[in-house]
Amino acid sequence: MEEGAGECQASGSRDGDEPSAKRQCRDGQMRLAPPQELRQGILQHLSEPVVFREYLGGGGERGDSVGDGGDGGEGWGCLRWSIDKWREIFGDRELNFRIGPRVGTGQALSAPQWESECQKATMTFWQFLEWVKGATSCTTTSGTKVRSATHWAYFDYYYLRDLVGECQLDGAMDWGALGFPERGVGAGTLWIGSAGANTPCHIDTYGSNLVVQVFGRKRWVLFPECQSGLLSATRVPYEESSIYSSAGFPRPSLQCHPKLASATPYIVTLHPGDTLFVPRHWWHSVENLDLAVSVNTWLEVPGDSAERVKEALVMYFVASLCQGVTSVDLLKSVFNPNMLDLATMTSPDLLDLLREKVLALAPLITPPITPPTPKVTPMQTTDTPTVTHTITPITPTDTSSVTPPHTPAIPHCLTQAHLPDTPNSSKCKWHCRDWLAKHNIEKVPSVTFSQYQIEILALEEVRSGQGEVRSDQGVPGGATSQLESDLKLLIDAFVDRRVVDVLKKVLDEKLAERRGMNGCGGEEGVEKRVEEREEREQNRTGQWNKKE
Repeated sequence: MEEGAGECQASGSRDGDEPSAKRQCRDGQMRLAPPQELRQGILQHLSEPVVFREYLGGGGERGDSVGDGGDGGEGWGCLRWSIDKWREIFGDRELNFRIGPRVGTGQALSAPQWESECQKATMTFWQFLEWVKGATSCTTTSGTKVRSATHWAYFDYYYLRDLVGECQLDGAMDWGALGFPERGVGAGTLWIGSAGANTPCHIDTYGSNLVVQVFGRKRWVLFPECQSGLLSATRVPYEESSIYSSAGFPRPSLQCHPKLASATPYIVTLHPGDTLFVPRHWWHSVENLDLAVSVNTWLEVPGDSAERVKEALVMYFVASLCQGVTSVDLLKSVFNPNMLDLATMTSPDLLDLLREKVLALAPLITPPITPPTPKVTPMQTTDTPTVTHTITPITPTDTSSVTPPHTPAIPHCLTQAHLPDTPNSSKCKWHCRDWLAKHNIEKVPSVTFSQYQIEILALEEVRSGQGEVRSDQGVPGGATSQLESDLKLLIDAFVDRRVVDVLKKVLDEKLAERRGMNGCGGEEGVEKRVEEREEREQNRTGQWNKKE
């Protein structure tokens, strides 16, 4: 909780007080911001992650044991459900779980637990609950028997629209309570997993994220976009709209990725009833601390259309570079499982797909406006000058300095966004500690990377600097072949965001030229297209594939 919320915390601790104490806090000192105000802040003013604590209810036993429930808020009836209610919702439906090995205390990973390297298992929800309790083992699709004491299971990325119509979900999830009444239950995505289930650290190239914790606890570790150079960004494994960190989150090793020592993680643990807002282009790694259930929805933001065009270019280059690859294992290491279809497409098919994606989005993007031609003075010649296209070199981020231990630092890219703590405007109050505390809104706090590893992950290697990176059988991080290493290098070079930005700029110029030749140029035409694009973007509320 931010500074200034002491009275509210004293009257209603989040770690074990009775629900009545929480209600006393909510009805007394703390006030909830109106939904429309939340919407405005999310869409216009917030550039850092924030948590709306217990805005939707929650509390109770925090979901620490199977069968416990909370006191859900109005419009979010699922916060009142026990975990057995989810069993009733899914019935005998067979669900696909991703299975991974647990990472022990003090154990570091040299690479993430990639989806392609995890095992798969099919269970009903009842079988999953029995497995979580340790009563049974489950058999993976490869025939291996695993138990919850050594492995985690994740039923992730499930679109709730697949349940709408089959189950009574009315009143279960109302995004209107957070300012988005146009988003129905079907616009949400469900994530259910046992303790230890995790998502590798990644950045979503378009959209912002609104996450509601329904049951149990989940830890989020976030980084601003300006720290991408410290996180060893990669497009392998390739998945549309996801750029991954090759560091081994949620237990990253500094020995394998020493640049992480200069990073500034923002860390928060969500409890039932909490809502997290993840702004566009923030890195995030997610890990369940208990059996946990969460629901999220992705919100479109200005600039998404341009990012989708860039993603179309990335898709084309990745698939084209893999056209001659015949090794199935190599292709599985390059593409995430849900993207493997791209590896089988022919060159004409890829070109058609690229054309469809780019041209469908082109009208939504503002074309570059040519600056007016300067007047010719007597000192100038009227001869046609030679035009030289200059690309400004990109200066790499300096990562040589390491943040001193126990000294939280504000990334340079965020310092300009901070405003004085005086709520004298709609935007300014979202940066005012007192206003946030009064409305039970918390900025996600930052720590040094040393604090994160020592105090939260209990990794002793940080103290000595010589800790061994341990890896049990089944934990990713092994050596790769030279061919695989070379192919990944080429993919990351060709689809580097700086390269794609230049390609996108050239594409915009060519599209603008074509519009001009078709009689759509001129200042009036530009203004008209800008108005049409803005109107379309405001009306677009569709869901699209993306990671958590």
